[in-house]
Amino acid sequence: MGMKYAMLIIALAIGILFGCKRHEKLTVELARFDLARIKVKNPIKRVRAQTLYLPIYSSIPFAEGKSFYGLSSFMAVHNTDFNKPIYVISVYYPDTHGRLIKDFLQSKVDTVMPMQTVNHFVPESDRSGIGANFVLEWIADSAVNEPLVETIMVSLTSGHGVSFLSEGKILNELY
Repeated sequence: MGMKYAMLIIALAIGILFGCKRHEKLTVELARFDLARIKVKNPIKRVRAQTLYLPIYSSIPFAEGKSFYGLSSFMAVHNTDFNKPIYVISVYYPDTHGRLIKDFLQSKVDTVMPMQTVNHFVPESDRSGIGANFVLEWIADSAVNEPLVETIMVSLTSGHGVSFLSEGKILNELY
């Protein structure tokens, strides 16, 4: 699976190298993201919960790393349970250097109803880098199917269409 993604990235980089506009170097000055900030913000009785890490690529380097090709990105959270909701209690967006760019929920809770999907969008103008990511926490108050959570990167500039997806990794889990 890793080789498949590596080949996709290489093919994408070659395509970008020969037909895309130049993008400026990235510079971001923000506070360092502290993983200790991730806490349950909702007193729901937890029966099932996960903390997920989902990489995104808000820009991809090309031309020997001197230029960057910008991509818009979004994270989609699909509730795969037919009968029960899940609750997304935090969505953090740190950049390549681990600095928090955005707290998407800011102490709110997204209730994702059965078979519903919610998403969080990062525009192409974002310059968080090739190591940007989402850190998401979801909980459920009863036994539920695990949601499908993916990040999708897209660009439709310079007459070229590029898109690909990335899957997350479970950091913590509660059954």
